[in-house]
Amino acid sequence: MPALIPKIFRLLAIVIATVIGLCMALIFICSSVIAITVLLITGKIAGRPSAIKEYFKRAQAARKPVYREGAFQARSFKPHADIIDVEAKEIK
Repeated sequence: MPALIPKIFRLLAIVIATVIGLCMALIFICSSVIAITVLLITGKIAGRPSAIKEYFKRAQAARKPVYREGAFQARSFKPHADIIDVEAKEIK
């Protein structure tokens, strides 16, 4: 019973620290959203395209296509003519 009170205070301190951390994260997210919105609005007023769209256009143009024509066709297998025999050794 005497150890119950310190455990309750420790739990309360952890809960308070967690709530404070969550509030700080929420404030950070909201301020980031506001900052990005201000940047987009000022860019649109100035007539500049958004940097985000330009970045993704450049990244998509530089990216190689996932599917290539003939990529899944069977390749002709040509064994090496100079390989005659392969010896396997057992490792103990």
